[in-house]
Amino acid sequence: MSAAIEKNAQALKALFGDAALANRLGSTRIAVATSSEQMPQSGVLLADVLADVLGRLWPNIDFSGSCAERQLMVATDAARSGGAPLEGVACRWAPPYDCVVYVGTSMYPDAGYAIQVGADGWEVQLGPDAICGTSDNPVGPAFAAAMAAAQIFRHVFAAELTGVDAPPLQECKLDIRELFQAPQLEITPLYLRETHMFGVGAVSHGLIWLLEHWPSTVSGELSLVDQDKYGDSNGQRYAFMQAMNIGIAKVDAVTARLTAAHPT
Repeated sequence: MSAAIEKNAQALKALFGDAALANRLGSTRIAVATSSEQMPQSGVLLADVLADVLGRLWPNIDFSGSCAERQLMVATDAARSGGAPLEGVACRWAPPYDCVVYVGTSMYPDAGYAIQVGADGWEVQLGPDAICGTSDNPVGPAFAAAMAAAQIFRHVFAAELTGVDAPPLQECKLDIRELFQAPQLEITPLYLRETHMFGVGAVSHGLIWLLEHWPSTVSGELSLVDQDKYGDSNGQRYAFMQAMNIGIAKVDAVTARLTAAHPT
C-alpha cells in the first residue's frame, strides 16, 4: 500500500471512524463521458479539473468521448503524484458503473447513478440540461468539476453521511459571483503587488491553477511561503501536482508552474 493510499484510509477513519472504508474507493467504478464532438473551451477546462480531482482519489475510472485521451493523461499524472495504482484508469466505455459523470452532454440510459454537469464563464450547471459554453474563464468550470466530484463522494458514502446537512444536489444553475455576493467581478488583467501566500497547500493549488488559466494578463510578484515539502504521502492532495515535483520545495514547484504560464 502506498503512503498516499494509507493517508486516504486515515482520512476516512477520521471522518467516519472506519479506515476499512478506504476499500470502497478501490471497488467503485466511475466513468466520465464527454461529447463525441469537439468540446467548447469551458467543457475542456471542466474535463481537465474533473479528471485531476477524481484521479487523486478513485483508482477505477473510465473515460470516453472527445476528451478521453486528454483526461486519461491528466488522471494518470494525478495518480502518479501519490503512487496510486494505474491499472484501473483507461479510455473505454464498459458499463455498468457505480457513478457516471457527463460533461456537457446528454446522459445515456441505464448507466447507473449519473450526474450531468456543465459550465460557461462564471456559470455552473448541474442537471439534465447542463451544457458547456465557449468562455475561457476557468472559474465556473473548476467550481462545476468540484461539485460533480463531491456528488460522487456523497453518493458512494451516502450511508455514512446520513443525517449530515448536505443533501445530494439533483439540479442547479448558479452564477459564482452571485453565490459569493461579488457581482462586480469580471475578467480583467491581474497585477499582484507585493502579494504573499502563506501555506501552499490544497486551497492554494486551486488558486494557482486559476491564475495559470486566467484568460487575461497576470503580472507582478507572488511570494509563496511554506515550510513543508511534497512527498509520497501528500503529493496526491494538490491540484495538478505531478510525480516529477515530489521531494522538492513547494515554493519551487508552484513558482515554476506559475512562471511558465504567465512570465513577467
